[in-house]
Amino acid sequence: MHSPRVSVIRYKGAKLTSGMGFWGVGLAILLSFRFGLLPFWYENLSGDEYWVMAIFTTAGIGFSLIAHNLAHFFAAKSLGVAPTSARLFLFGDLTFAPESNSAQREWRIELAGPVFNFLFGLCLYVGAYYADKRGFRYPTAGILFHLGAANITLAILNFLPIFPFD
Repeated sequence: MHSPRVSVIRYKGAKLTSGMGFWGVGLAILLSFRFGLLPFWYENLSGDEYWVMAIFTTAGIGFSLIAHNLAHFFAAKSLGVAPTSARLFLFGDLTFAPESNSAQREWRIELAGPVFNFLFGLCLYVGAYYADKRGFRYPTAGILFHLGAANITLAILNFLPIFPFD
């Protein structure tokens, strides 16, 4: 039995959907940040500051996963492969596209998502560094730092040869 799908994005004949498990994991991440990780890493913040950091960090991770899939999509489009759909689920994604007749083309499409996450993660780390230097330590620098860590981790995990990673 499949969970209901939620349409996330439709673009030029392709659609990105998610199962309810994707949103359940998002809720678990939110609560883990709010009640576990953030109070451990950052002492003496108010409850509202923990919530702000948890909400923005979790939303940023969701955005990063969607952008990761869009990187695959745009790479495929630029190489002449027309993806039809992608589905986000618990800890990964599946992209449905016609088979490419070139291993090099497939490799470029697969590499697009992790490369995006790695470069985006580096940009977020730089942003966190400068936010901290300018006095925006909490919550701005903290959110940027954790999003940078999440993107770099996602990029590294995607190179593991196990399902559901790229």
